Amino acid sequence: MAAIVVPDEARPIEKAAAADLQRCLRRMSGALLPIAVERDRPEGACVEIGRTARGLAVRESLRQRRDLGEQSAAITVTGDTVIVIGRGSRLLYDSDAATGHAVYTLLEQLGVRWLQPTPAWEIVPARKTVSLPEGTQIVAPYFERRAGLGFDPKAMDDNWQESPYSQFANSARAWGRRVRLGGTRHAGSGHTYHQIVSKELIDQHPEFFGLYKGKRQTRQLCTTNSEVIRKAVETGRSWLRSSNAKYACISPNDGNEGFCECDRCAPLRFAPGNHSDLILELANEVARAIADEFPDRYVTFYADYHCVGTPIRIKPEKNVMFWIPQWSVDRSQPITHPNQKRFHDALANWSRYGNPIHLYMYYGSYSDWVYYPVAHSMKVDFPYFAAHGVTGMYSETHTHWGNQGMNFYLYARLCWDPALDVDELVREYCSLAFGPAARTMLDYYKLLESTMAGPTPYYGGTDECARVFGPQVVSEAQKLLDQAVEEIQDAVSSGADADLLKRIDWVAKAQRVAALHLGALHAYTEFARTRDPKLLETMRTNYEQELALIDHPDNEYIAERSMARRKIGESLDVLQERLVYAPGTFSYSDYMAYNGGKSVLHAKSVDGFHPGMWGLNLGPKARGRAVWRFSAEPGAVFSTAKLTGVNFTYAEADLMKQKPDDAETYRRNVNGISVRRSDGGDKFTTISRQRNLRSAEFDLTGHVAGADWFELRFTATNASPNEICSLIGFAVKGEVRPRQ
Repeated sequence: MAAIVVPDEARPIEKAAAADLQRCLRRMSGALLPIAVERDRPEGACVEIGRTARGLAVRESLRQRRDLGEQSAAITVTGDTVIVIGRGSRLLYDSDAATGHAVYTLLEQLGVRWLQPTPAWEIVPARKTVSLPEGTQIVAPYFERRAGLGFDPKAMDDNWQESPYSQFANSARAWGRRVRLGGTRHAGSGHTYHQIVSKELIDQHPEFFGLYKGKRQTRQLCTTNSEVIRKAVETGRSWLRSSNAKYACISPNDGNEGFCECDRCAPLRFAPGNHSDLILELANEVARAIADEFPDRYVTFYADYHCVGTPIRIKPEKNVMFWIPQWSVDRSQPITHPNQKRFHDALANWSRYGNPIHLYMYYGSYSDWVYYPVAHSMKVDFPYFAAHGVTGMYSETHTHWGNQGMNFYLYARLCWDPALDVDELVREYCSLAFGPAARTMLDYYKLLESTMAGPTPYYGGTDECARVFGPQVVSEAQKLLDQAVEEIQDAVSSGADADLLKRIDWVAKAQRVAALHLGALHAYTEFARTRDPKLLETMRTNYEQELALIDHPDNEYIAERSMARRKIGESLDVLQERLVYAPGTFSYSDYMAYNGGKSVLHAKSVDGFHPGMWGLNLGPKARGRAVWRFSAEPGAVFSTAKLTGVNFTYAEADLMKQKPDDAETYRRNVNGISVRRSDGGDKFTTISRQRNLRSAEFDLTGHVAGADWFELRFTATNASPNEICSLIGFAVKGEVRPRQ
């Protein structure tokens, strides 16, 4: 009884939305509505999508209303015509994106849900008749920016009329459009100083780069240099002229070191460890320069990421937007939790200027493809953000759909409407996805959520995840998942929807990946205690089985395959690694966070130290001693060696710290590094003592040249009343030659 009409020269978003509407209405009612262009408009009822003649009249009425934002849209039902169109804006991912948002809002109101990409996760309720009430709805997202998940707002299936919608990779690109992600966007990567001035210019123009510790380095720029300022302005202008981005990102390179200390930059650093004035001043320079040409666009940068604290004297231009990352905090908790103090304070403090604020969140993990349940945090966060003036959301996420897919769905729904009831969304998700096993799967997700919300901090590392989700939790989760699989198998054998099996099988495979990975890490922790070699074989077997699951063609998006392959491969390599080197160059490195790093396998002895969150810890009033032996193969000797990247502290090393350490507390603490060689007897030669080391380097060649082996010893005395994170990491590299 109706047809779908698109403009004669339909744009990608209009075609894609029409195809989705056609498919969903057919699944819903059995009726196939033909899609026609406007010049072939059939008689009778029509659903007009986008820039038809009638649609453009509705768009004009939207644009005349000053109370409506750029992403507002109308769903107008009158007589035998439905008109769906967005206000339209050039400063969006797609100028007509709001038209698509309106179509998907309409389908959502009819009960359609896109829980994850692929047809099995598209939920369409059966309706014998689909009817719409007369009248006009104005719809719009709460947050102007809803980004971070990898998608293409213009992505369509290969044949938009038939819409096969079958390949995960293809569907994932379009999924973001269906859940109404998008909005405004930025130009330039998040860290852009290297895009403004290439590191390759360091030799030709060292003055362009930051003077740090007496040396020009490529980590950051000299942001008061007139040529650097000119380049920043021209780069910002070029980005905005060549794109529809609303924001030009003029933000430092990654890391919190290397900021310029030259005679011009130093006066803009008004407090130790706070160079926000320096960062803001370059952003201001660009903002002032682009204001006339681009009155509706902004400059942005990462605020409270490279250092803690707002600018002390420099005031922001009005066309500067602050982009605040949720960095160096416990991501297992919501913003109101004490462990989120840095992020909470950053939002409060940067808000005082009255400039727009966007947030950079981690509702998917950038390094963790196993459990990452954060619905309990979203439940608190989104209403809080809405109440405190946040206008844009960005969540760094990777394609770990197996264990984190529900996070992505909740994120998309809450970005559109932060007032939604998260508990109800989770119940709906379980009910729609798992039907007869809904109660069991709700218990499954509640188990993981309650564990994540517990007392063990979680900062984002996969190894750290093993601390939060111990063997007992993994076992309980597996039992619940097995029960859900059985419940669904029984239901499908009695005639229930076969897609239930596809959905539970996907989650079951993801659970298996999590159990294997965490099981390997639990075995490693137990090996550190017992030194039972069977545990290393358990690790190897688990990793190999996990890799086979992830590599299977049907499982590409359970985890981000390239990341998982690399990290699992690195773990397998560590199990094979030996500190015995053939002639040629050699290198060894260890970052000891979460489980003690490689020290569990490779240290000759570790006394007093114990694995902590960020490295090897030392308790109050305690001493530590750790020794590593590096050997040349028979018939060879070391010729050169350098100790690099040494992070060895005698004060607290905690990412949650909000202020510098009290030097008096650690005054009597002592660190030492010493070396001995194969022909030197039992004597160790001291190469460093009483130094709080960060990225330090020492040339060991004079101590090891000609030796069959040498040992590195790290010693520490903690006279303070606090437990400290002492030995965090180091690397050794050099050359081995045949014995002459």
